[in-house]
Amino acid sequence: MILAIFEKSSQCKQVAEALNFKKNGNYYEGTFNNEDYRFVALAGHVLELIPPDTINPSLSWDSIEGLDQLPESIKKVPVSSKKNLLDNVKFAARDADMIVMAADPDRSGASIYFSAINYLKLQHKHGRTIWFSQGLYEDNVKNAFKNFKHSDYSLPYFYADHARAIADYYWMYLVRLYTWFGRKGALSENLGSGGGKSSVVSVGRVQSALVQLINIRDNLVKNYKPKRFYNFNILINGAEFKYTHDAKLNNFHLYNGYIEDRDNVYFTDQMQANNFKKELQSIGTLLINKSNKKPFKENAPDVFSSKDLWSHCSKKLGLGVKAIQAITEALYREGFVSYPRTKGTHIPKSTYSAEFIDNILKTNENFKKDLQKDVRLSISNENFIPNVFRDENSAHDGIIPTGKNISDIKFDSELIKDAKKKTKVSNDSFIDIFNEIYQQFCLACLQPAKGFKCDVVATVDTPNLTDKKTSTFKTSSKFYDDLGYLIWTKDNKDSEGTKKLFIPEEGEEIKFDRVTLKTSNTAKYKHYTETTLPEGMSTISKNIKDPELAKVLKNASGIGTEATIVSIIDTVLAREYVNLSAGIYTITDKGKDLINVIDPQLCSPNLTAAWEQRLKEIEEEKDPIKAKELSEVFIRKQRNFITRKVNEVKAEYIDKLGTFNVVQYSGNGKPSPKQVAFAKKLSKDKKIPLSPKTLNSVVLTSKFITKALDKKG
Repeated sequence: MILAIFEKSSQCKQVAEALNFKKNGNYYEGTFNNEDYRFVALAGHVLELIPPDTINPSLSWDSIEGLDQLPESIKKVPVSSKKNLLDNVKFAARDADMIVMAADPDRSGASIYFSAINYLKLQHKHGRTIWFSQGLYEDNVKNAFKNFKHSDYSLPYFYADHARAIADYYWMYLVRLYTWFGRKGALSENLGSGGGKSSVVSVGRVQSALVQLINIRDNLVKNYKPKRFYNFNILINGAEFKYTHDAKLNNFHLYNGYIEDRDNVYFTDQMQANNFKKELQSIGTLLINKSNKKPFKENAPDVFSSKDLWSHCSKKLGLGVKAIQAITEALYREGFVSYPRTKGTHIPKSTYSAEFIDNILKTNENFKKDLQKDVRLSISNENFIPNVFRDENSAHDGIIPTGKNISDIKFDSELIKDAKKKTKVSNDSFIDIFNEIYQQFCLACLQPAKGFKCDVVATVDTPNLTDKKTSTFKTSSKFYDDLGYLIWTKDNKDSEGTKKLFIPEEGEEIKFDRVTLKTSNTAKYKHYTETTLPEGMSTISKNIKDPELAKVLKNASGIGTEATIVSIIDTVLAREYVNLSAGIYTITDKGKDLINVIDPQLCSPNLTAAWEQRLKEIEEEKDPIKAKELSEVFIRKQRNFITRKVNEVKAEYIDKLGTFNVVQYSGNGKPSPKQVAFAKKLSKDKKIPLSPKTLNSVVLTSKFITKALDKKG
């Protein structure tokens, strides 16, 4: 008998139903592909690292003694409320010949599974990994069981997550240290103030980098002044030749008049621009150096990754990222869409068939029937395989419908009701998001757009703005013979073929009558919103100067993962480092203090980039023995790093205790009636404005009273 261990009960139940297994007490049992199975479920992480106080009983939030003594090894113990689930697994495994992983296909899923079997001393029975990347619909479940991964496949994922978990654990020592200094008034008025968790000075490597990201954007919104820049166009027979600047990011500083802004180079000298325009007009002739006409093809778009879906649905449906993810997760658990926490945007080529696509189309037959008709027409060509069906080195595929008809959705199911409770959305939002995923899949299956384009390079015989002997202009014209998928995404595409293409002969001299001097301003910065903040986290590599680390973080899609971004944002909001109002994120005074006080290295994305580089190496190591060794090296280095930082922080702040007046409280954080009355009296007597926001917080009210009493008059 083979025992399959699932990450959660809902997942276990759905897979059992897909295979027609029967419930037997706490388990499901049945036969598939001539093998007997028993299914048992956990409930997420059922084991946790023991608290620092348990390892060293002398540790206390009221003391900094022992915070420089980080343990070399840390055991995991059962979460008290979930111990019975481990007992279930142990009993279910008593007569199992093999145990297989059937958790979520990622680091976290591997960690949940291997942590459980290691704790129960069942690792010797581990034999396979069932990788549910295509969702929990019947056909996909059967396919996952038929095409299981080998026994070692998921071990590197476990070692990577274990390394991350231990390293994050070590950071708790730094958090305790900063919190103690904060509560003792050594850091600032705001850090350490508050009650309970809000008084904790969180210096998590990802949270701190996120606070800094929002802080930088706030400063840019406040202080950035748009810069005026100039460009030049020459118009001939409807074609627009644009001036080509030879100044690039790596050399613009060598030339007068050029600046850099957000990785773009601009020309800003108005006098030079006017003189250059006059010189071009006086010559009035272009020499065609290169004229290249060729056919082109534009493939249909890929299916959604998690972040693509968040961005698309935020803009189109007006939903927040948290709501979109909760809804998509519920649709996945109910079997309507594939795994929703993914970087992938493709579908494995091995799954392609007209039948596969047709089964998905049938899940939403009343939605845009003409689009469905076009998809069926596209795939009727036996020589055509949509570009989205391809093989990539990725653990996860893009998000697609699974083949379960959306008309079967039950809005009174526990999963759907729980998602609605969390997100405060209507039933329509579930259908809307499914429709967007369905439509994107349809678009991805359409024929590419095809046509012709002509790229032309020409010169004017006058020195350019970087003192070269000639000035280069370029134009490109493009027309579509076949709009393909574009007929569903863009309007007014020209499909009259090549007759409108501007195709001059090489060596031809063409006179022109007009040069335009185009004046523009660099764009203003905008505050991060619920839509743009996840995008900002994904592109934070732009803030890293080291090209190698920047590349690592870019490849890792920034800070946070599809599974953690929402919770990271929630954490900085709960810590009162960031405020969310009318859909806009701004930094608070407390957040500013955090950035100003803690070691700059701790809020730099460089640190996360270095982490991700090492963790990716562990995850992608095919040899589990080497993966384990890499994990141990990473953990040892992180222990040394945090030990050094603890000693540095101690030395910096031990003589600053009591420097600031820090307000702490218990209860709901509201000022007492006496405090409110006293604050109002001081406001009236000393003619100091008092806002309702101040009277809603015991911290702000206490600070107001202190400052008012210090004021003379």
